Amino acid sequence: MTDFNATQAAIRAGYSQKTAAQAGCSLLTNPNIKEKITLTTNEMAGDNLATVNRIISELCGIAFTRVTDVVSVSAGGVASVNPIDELTDSQQRAIESISQTQFGVKIKMHDKVRAIELLGRHLGMWVEKIEIDTKSPFDDFTDEELDQIING
Repeated sequence: MTDFNATQAAIRAGYSQKTAAQAGCSLLTNPNIKEKITLTTNEMAGDNLATVNRIISELCGIAFTRVTDVVSVSAGGVASVNPIDELTDSQQRAIESISQTQFGVKIKMHDKVRAIELLGRHLGMWVEKIEIDTKSPFDDFTDEELDQIING
């Protein structure tokens, strides 16, 4: 499987650019194709399970680490970075960078919202909708007119 794009797969299968989106969508409902996609996806998941699990783990670390897990604030309002060796691996991976500035230590965390978005997409929590124009040039013809066109 080259990619997970039905339109591009239809083009590679010989459909025209003009009809590929509709053909790809239609082909996805074919039981033989659905079975092949399921088998191939399961096979790929088995081959890449460590990679998939690692990516999900990284995203979870970013998504669910709070800044208060990494920084402590004293009663006087002074913030300080918790010792790195006291942070979990997940909390450490959520940190994008630590730098010293003239005002103190600056911590930048990875983008939490983006990590949550990617996790949600992986879990199928939201699906992007694509509008497909299914209007045929023959839609405006009556059955009789179509018979006339086909049979001459």
